[in-house]
Amino acid sequence: MKKRILGLALTLALALTLVPWPALAMDPPEDVGALNVNLTGGKAEITDPKCADAFLATMAALGDLADYTYGDPDGLDLDRNGTSDVLVSVVGDGLLLENGSSASVFGAYTLTLDEAAAKRVADAGAPAFYSSINFKLPPGGDEYDDYVPGVVKSDTLDLSKGLESRPVEDFWAVINSLLAAAYSGVINMTEQDTDVYLYDIDKDGSDDILGTVTPDHKTTTLQLLADNSLTADRVITITPAGIAYAKQIHSPCYCEELTIKVPAPAQTNPFSDVKEADYFYEAVLWAVENGVTSGTSPNTFAPDAVCSRAEVVTFLWRAVHEPRAKTAANPFTDVKPTDYYYQAVLWAYENGITSGSTATTFSPKDPCGRAQVVTFIFRTMRASIPEEQNNPFTDVKPTDYFYGPVLWAVAAGVTSGTSPTTFSPNANCTRAQVVTFLFRALGGTWTYWESTP
Repeated sequence: MKKRILGLALTLALALTLVPWPALAMDPPEDVGALNVNLTGGKAEITDPKCADAFLATMAALGDLADYTYGDPDGLDLDRNGTSDVLVSVVGDGLLLENGSSASVFGAYTLTLDEAAAKRVADAGAPAFYSSINFKLPPGGDEYDDYVPGVVKSDTLDLSKGLESRPVEDFWAVINSLLAAAYSGVINMTEQDTDVYLYDIDKDGSDDILGTVTPDHKTTTLQLLADNSLTADRVITITPAGIAYAKQIHSPCYCEELTIKVPAPAQTNPFSDVKEADYFYEAVLWAVENGVTSGTSPNTFAPDAVCSRAEVVTFLWRAVHEPRAKTAANPFTDVKPTDYYYQAVLWAYENGITSGSTATTFSPKDPCGRAQVVTFIFRTMRASIPEEQNNPFTDVKPTDYFYGPVLWAVAAGVTSGTSPTTFSPNANCTRAQVVTFLFRALGGTWTYWESTP
């Protein structure tokens, strides 16, 4: 394509110096009419090779109508004041048109070829040209005070996996917000190369994010640098100075608040009795991180210790963010307001998660069996008994209160039993098993509880 640009210019120069107009014996170029170019969003593409050639032929024949200079990118100076209003880059067999950073022509502008320009196209032997090009440029100059960029209340740049890629048009608000934040001093930004940017989000002198655009200008990627210093999510609020800058550059849109999500810091394991190879390793770290349990000592978790009914209900209550019971009704004589599990038991009773061991006792210190644990979780999640779920367990009968919860737990991947054919419903549940059941049931996410209406 670049060769075609230079070829058109060279051919035009030779034709004007060596060949008089009447001596040409070739088909006249085709006038393909008007071309509409909308640059209010900053960029426009001409993807059809024939249309791209017709545009270049038109540019080569401008003469005194406007200045077109060849480079990388080319520049179109509509008012011939020495600054490029439109930048033209070769992209494959097409062209990418962009606003010039020092543009002095704003709003609607029509470039119309006169008879002399049409003659220059014919002299150059171009097959086609545009008799007029209608540019729709961002407002400015006298229109500047009336220009209002589009506003997105909030957007999220999710770098929790290391990078995020989006089509260019879907990243406008994020990119323009970063630009506005940089030019107003909220963050630091440097342009490393054409379409390559580095962002220092915390302004500590080291770059955190690399921004790149694909050669076809269709996809933008923002990725965390390996040595970034971001240890927690950041919220960037666009200041009045940033808004003024977005207005000044005729930004199509920006977001008032931009959240940048980064990976959570690697969690350390404080427990000597929990190894990375253990099936419950991830579940234990999740339970500690989310306040479900803190271990039996600063450096032990006691994974094989049996859980009591009070502990299981408390773990479950904490896992759903410690909702309070709506009433203070307490039917249990063995649960006191001073007990650590008091609020958890009241919540569980009020919401039908447990009815106690009798009408007036909860038996908080009794060991909690596997059947009880999956039943408590099943009721908390308001789960349904799966249809057409086969029962592989000989020790789980349709008449058992835990029949439905056990089938659900197997179908949901919460547990697979103690053997292919046994569930061991009355076996005591260990601390490792309880946090693993909770972790699998909740998907490792922090879950908020909504009481039954």
